[in-house]
Amino acid sequence: MSRFQADDSIIIEKLRHALEKPLSRLDLDDLGKYNRSYTARYAVDRFDHFVLAEWPYYRAVLNWYRSHIPKGATVLDVGMFVPVMPLLLSWEGYHVTSIEKLALYGHSLSGMVSLVADHQVHFVDADLLFDSVSLPLFDAINLLGVVEHLLGSPRELLVRLRNLLNPRGYFLFAVPNQAWLVRRLGLLFAGVSVQPDFAEYFESSYPFSGHNR
Repeated sequence: MSRFQADDSIIIEKLRHALEKPLSRLDLDDLGKYNRSYTARYAVDRFDHFVLAEWPYYRAVLNWYRSHIPKGATVLDVGMFVPVMPLLLSWEGYHVTSIEKLALYGHSLSGMVSLVADHQVHFVDADLLFDSVSLPLFDAINLLGVVEHLLGSPRELLVRLRNLLNPRGYFLFAVPNQAWLVRRLGLLFAGVSVQPDFAEYFESSYPFSGHNR
């Protein structure tokens, strides 16, 4: 089955128009200090790596919002990085706040912060685990592809997010599936580990910001 559906082209081109210039300006050496995979793999075809490779996942989240959350609802997106979901949800009419600790990426994400501001996304530079942050309650909270990067238990982060969620709100939580059949077959027949490439892990500064679990 194709990763792309017939109605994907318009929104993908809108994302391309918004993201290609900020992606081209990413300092991969700065970005990859704590995760060398960025310097090893992402130098070319950045839009393909950061957006198209994950498009079925982004589409699934967007379609879930369209079906379950009324436009105009407030959304907290945790861990902005390359802001695909904040942009998609803002374009759909949701009031999006995105939170990310910029110091984790050097100066690499400054262009992304400017971009989301231009598209009515409120950005907060903070770490929910360590910084004191004053935020309202939200109708929905996204914690998508984040906790596998933590160096410890996600319990405290989950508690803090629960306290930011409206009593009748929705919490979207996703992590990569290491038991996915394709990954297991890769390990069985090709010896491809489900863990990050060891050379990239070994050459990264501490603390490693890739998948820790």
